[in-house]
Amino acid sequence: MLFSVGRVFARPASANVLKTLAPVRKTVLTVGQFNNVRGMATATKKAATTKAIATRGKAVSKTKAAAAAKKPVKKAATTKARTSKTTAKTTAKTTAKKTATKVPAKPRRQVAKTDEEKQKDKIKELRARALSPPQINTIASPWLVFLNDKYQAYKADGDSLSKVLREKSAKLTAEYKSLQPSQVEALKAKAEKSKALKTQELANWVNQHTPAEIYEANLARAQLRRMKASLNPVPRGLGSTFAAIPDSRFPKRARVAHIFYAQEKAAAVPTEKKLETLMKAMKDFKGLPEAEKKKYLDMQVADATRFRNELKSIGIQRGE
Repeated sequence: MLFSVGRVFARPASANVLKTLAPVRKTVLTVGQFNNVRGMATATKKAATTKAIATRGKAVSKTKAAAAAKKPVKKAATTKARTSKTTAKTTAKTTAKKTATKVPAKPRRQVAKTDEEKQKDKIKELRARALSPPQINTIASPWLVFLNDKYQAYKADGDSLSKVLREKSAKLTAEYKSLQPSQVEALKAKAEKSKALKTQELANWVNQHTPAEIYEANLARAQLRRMKASLNPVPRGLGSTFAAIPDSRFPKRARVAHIFYAQEKAAAVPTEKKLETLMKAMKDFKGLPEAEKKKYLDMQVADATRFRNELKSIGIQRGE
């Protein structure tokens, strides 16, 4: 079977194929030659196509590589943002969970105090209200001044007061009795001077407090004295005497009817009979007729009014 080469290449062909076939353009080919020529054309076309695909593949690969180089930065930033967001959410959830699950502490069980504990608390409260004034010097006799002077000398040698009184009391007593009158007078003057200094120190301390504060302190001291007298054994905290704090600013207390009557009767008798007359008059007052009592009862009401008004003037309020 014969084919014309010119008809075979009526369709467009590549330039290489045309150059190859130029000398035989008008030559008549056999079937085998035709197949050889067509195979060459197909191979050339495939090679060109493969080259174009390869070229396009390289371009695509370069584009993808460039995109891939930029993409990790964005991904890293996104990952970091997501991690921060997740951490914040986790922290918020954990805090909320802790707050929600926190169980409030159970209140401590109140244990009832014993009578002894209540008594201790009461003594502590009263002692705080009683204040702590400087002690009044009780050395007001020549003998006590003499004994104190001797004790100071023995104290320097390391002896205690109890040891001095126990072992040297007889010797000190004999020594005091042998003193000359002038020496006793000197001791007496020293005692009075010491007491005056301590009394002034106490007065200065009192003036640093208001009359109301001293009044409240004396009320607490009176209560402590009553507790001390009623308790046996005396508990700790009640060892002091808790004497009333003297305050010259405090008004004279109100007197009752039978005191007015007794004082009136005692004023008409000599000094040596005053105490006996006072005691007898206070007993006799109960047997007086009501008309005679009225005078002294009115004096009692008037004096009570006077006392309340004077207390108010220094800032102390008392119940009627």
